[in-house]
Amino acid sequence: MKRPIRKKCILLLEMLIALMLVVLCFYPLLKPHIKTYSLELERLEEMELGRLSRATYVDLKEKLYEKKDFSWKTLCKPIEKEFDTVTTSLKHTYKQTYQITELDRCNKKKAGIVYLLLKIEILFEGTNSKKFAFPYTLLIKGESV
Repeated sequence: MKRPIRKKCILLLEMLIALMLVVLCFYPLLKPHIKTYSLELERLEEMELGRLSRATYVDLKEKLYEKKDFSWKTLCKPIEKEFDTVTTSLKHTYKQTYQITELDRCNKKKAGIVYLLLKIEILFEGTNSKKFAFPYTLLIKGESV
């Protein structure tokens, strides 16, 4: 007569312990990769905001040269305005503002020309209190007032 083969059943607790040991062994191997990935996402977002700030700078430059929304007298005083909110590809929302301040002025009295060196700073303020600033300088030639 054959003896019945007894199957050893695996308890759920044993499976959970084995799985936990596997996870504990792999965690030190995966930790640097996870950190690198999160840093890569931060740099990607910073690069995208840099691209958006350059596009904003070009728009402001066109408005300044065409004298749209800005008069020569208003450029002598600091200007701070808010643009629309921006959503990046990582679905983070930023409030976009710009500041225009006068850095230097050069008067050519004989020719009646004034040169203004402006500092344009484009700021992005995130909902998670992250702030990014992108400064630019611009030289504008105008008539003396």
